[in-house]
Amino acid sequence: MEKIILQIPHNLLEKINCLSDSLDLSFNDYLIKKLEELPENNANNDLRTKKRKNNLHTTYE
Repeated sequence: MEKIILQIPHNLLEKINCLSDSLDLSFNDYLIKKLEELPENNANNDLRTKKRKNNLHTTYE
């Protein structure tokens, strides 16, 4: 599994930790569960991937 690094504001992190405590999940388990619920072939993800690939092949003269 590849690592995903997220920058989360402290106040939001506290709320998520409270929520994950109430669900009896660790914060990482909670995030993994939410990420797994996302559709894999999301149109936005496809666009971002295409944009990223285009940026890799862009040359400046």
